[in-house]
Amino acid sequence: MKFNADMISRRTGRRVEFYDEIDSTNAELVRRVKSGDAVIGDTVAAARQSAGRGRRGNSFSSPDGGIYFSFVAENKEGALVTVKSGVAVASALESLGFSPEIKWVNDVLLGGKKVCGILAEAVAGTGLCVVGIGINLKSESLPEELHGIASALDVFGEVPDADELVCRVLERYDGVTRDVIGEYKKYMKMLGRRVTLKQTGEVATAYDVTPLGELTVEFDDGRISTLNSGEISIRIN
Repeated sequence: MKFNADMISRRTGRRVEFYDEIDSTNAELVRRVKSGDAVIGDTVAAARQSAGRGRRGNSFSSPDGGIYFSFVAENKEGALVTVKSGVAVASALESLGFSPEIKWVNDVLLGGKKVCGILAEAVAGTGLCVVGIGINLKSESLPEELHGIASALDVFGEVPDADELVCRVLERYDGVTRDVIGEYKKYMKMLGRRVTLKQTGEVATAYDVTPLGELTVEFDDGRISTLNSGEISIRIN
């Protein structure tokens, strides 16, 4: 999947580079931030990643047939950078006729299956972070072992132009309002549903999202707990 880096750059006002293949768009920008060769807004996109990364050190499948891009952002909002990115992707997809929802904290779903993953990585000592976004466009490119949990845009409608989709995500990230939690919750159909905490096996009801992007859950015995995405992950029951 090729990108028109010049067009995206003109429309968004960012420095944009495209690679046919790279180890990881996030890793490339982290290297540049550490060396002082990157500024806020710099964006790197690739048709394929040989070493795509997900949360908790997991690999992120990145075959041809998806959109993979990363950008440099300020690291002053903590988990809200991920929240803001999720809203940007969901809003962009919605504007193109899809009906997305967000699973806390960083997965965008269609039809209950993951079509987009987001990874924000802080770069120590710089005040910056790198946000990576991967969107599945074509279902035929997904590894067979992911078919039960992941899907692609072509299953739910016409695949949008890749350049247009990237532009809309970046524009919406820059334009997200101060009420980012309110916008985030608008896409969280999981609120009120039962979830399992993967690390402990406990079951609770997703209750709310705090101003810091943490998930509040209520256990059957009435306990209320606030979950931090750096410590816990969940499965929707």
